[in-house]
Amino acid sequence: MSSVIVARNARIFKDGVAIAFGKGFNTDNSAEVDKDYSVDSRDPAVLAAGNNTHTCTIDTLYTSGAMLTALLAGTPFAMDVAPKGASPLTAPYETWNNCVITKVGKKFGVTGGVAQNVSIEAQSVTVHDT
Repeated sequence: MSSVIVARNARIFKDGVAIAFGKGFNTDNSAEVDKDYSVDSRDPAVLAAGNNTHTCTIDTLYTSGAMLTALLAGTPFAMDVAPKGASPLTAPYETWNNCVITKVGKKFGVTGGVAQNVSIEAQSVTVHDT
């Protein structure tokens, strides 16, 4: 007998246990620009990357209704993102650390722990490429 495999890009973890799966993962990592100018030049004398922001969206998030309620209440979580949600994880993949959900949408009639257009912000991102 074969088992059903849910197509996914992300697995969401709480205390080392997978609690949700995400499909359709898009990232937006950015850094503020720190620059200082000298009086005698139009070009910056100092140019450096400042504070980083790690945000992403997930098209569809699958979990239980109770866990979705906890995540929406601000429960922090970790997230592993890999091509096709490979399990066990093999490089390349990313670990998003100390994440919180900042925005979520839901289509009328969708019940349980299914959320759509989920926005997430992470404290840091670790890239595993070897």
